[in-house]
Amino acid sequence: MLKKNHEVAQTSGRKLLMIVGEGHENLHCRQVIFSLMHTCRSLLKISHLAVELNHRALPVMQSEKMKVKNIHHFLRKATEDGWDILPVDKHHDLKGEDCHSLGMSPMTWRNQGIREDLEVQLVEHGMMIVGASHLYGLMGELKKIEKTHHVVYLNTLSFKGHPHAHALEYSWANDSKFVEQLTVAEIDEQIICENESVTRNKV
Repeated sequence: MLKKNHEVAQTSGRKLLMIVGEGHENLHCRQVIFSLMHTCRSLLKISHLAVELNHRALPVMQSEKMKVKNIHHFLRKATEDGWDILPVDKHHDLKGEDCHSLGMSPMTWRNQGIREDLEVQLVEHGMMIVGASHLYGLMGELKKIEKTHHVVYLNTLSFKGHPHAHALEYSWANDSKFVEQLTVAEIDEQIICENESVTRNKV
């Protein structure tokens, strides 16, 4: 799946953009995402990682005073592994009343800002990690950049048992045919298949 989408992007002259839904501070999601990141770095040579923070929040989350947070360790490990961190959520800290005064919901306003930041900052193949409930809104918003980016939607979080599981933003992330559901085993299978392909080509 990863290699196929990478080839589609290259053939069409576009940049591959993987939008990965997660549960913030969810350790299972982070395990899946780290496996995905390792595969993307080793097999596809992708090194640009967009995150759901703005340029003000990113250095705060990277600072030592935030070391109690999962995201602090995630950002540090990603940087150590050679990922270029891109803060692409410029409306991350806007208040709800500010968004409503503009005639849109906070989620819609943030998704629009994410798309605008990605257009400017993501000039190579890359990945973005967002809360899984962003996937539905981002699919509509990112249609505006399909001429330059081949966008793939992945999800690592199950909303089974969630009190709002039937809300569109949640059910779509789990059930849509446009969203690939990821587990560590499925990512490992990508590596196995790729290694077998390389071995056959050498014979």
